[in-house]
Amino acid sequence: RYQRREGEAGARPVMTSFVTASARGRLLRTRLAPFANQAGDLRGYVVTLQDMSEGIERSSRRDALLQTLTERMRAAVGAIRAAIEAVESFPEMATAQRHRFQQVIYEESQSLSAQLDQTMRSYASDLRAQWRLEDIHATDLIWAIEHHLADRLHCEVVLDAIDDRLWVKIDSYTLVQGITYLVMQLQEAFAVVRVKLCLVAVDRHAALDIC
Repeated sequence: RYQRREGEAGARPVMTSFVTASARGRLLRTRLAPFANQAGDLRGYVVTLQDMSEGIERSSRRDALLQTLTERMRAAVGAIRAAIEAVESFPEMATAQRHRFQQVIYEESQSLSAQLDQTMRSYASDLRAQWRLEDIHATDLIWAIEHHLADRLHCEVVLDAIDDRLWVKIDSYTLVQGITYLVMQLQEAFAVVRVKLCLVAVDRHAALDIC
């Protein structure tokens, strides 16, 4: 991503931002900005590095929270639906029995509302977490995937064709998590202990093969 000085057509980029990987496979957001002297001659660059671990952890908490909420909501909605169907199916049921079903509907709806309110109070920042598209070099992306699979799943990664000239603009966190989940499913279903990765350019896109 580049930014230029307003009104300077064709000016040199004043900042670029991309993602790279550390030696341990941790993702780092890198910003590179040139600085010049009064004559406008380039004198050097200022580089800042930001560990993206906190954002990754926040996104992980959000995913786990949404899964928990979904399960709780499914149970509550199921109980409410069952109570409504019972009341509609037996319109002549006794008043006391009808009252019990109505009480179930009321209690489950109150519980569901309380859970949502509590979640919004306690985890508002996590629910607002968003992951944006970032530029990342192909070798850094593969490096992050390789270390994530080794650390989480003890899976050996064999590198095939990797285009070291390739840059991709992606949601690196979601991609790494998705590949990890896929390999985990392969391990459980087929006892896979090794995967091969290939990342190359295809026309204007990038193709990532896992085999």
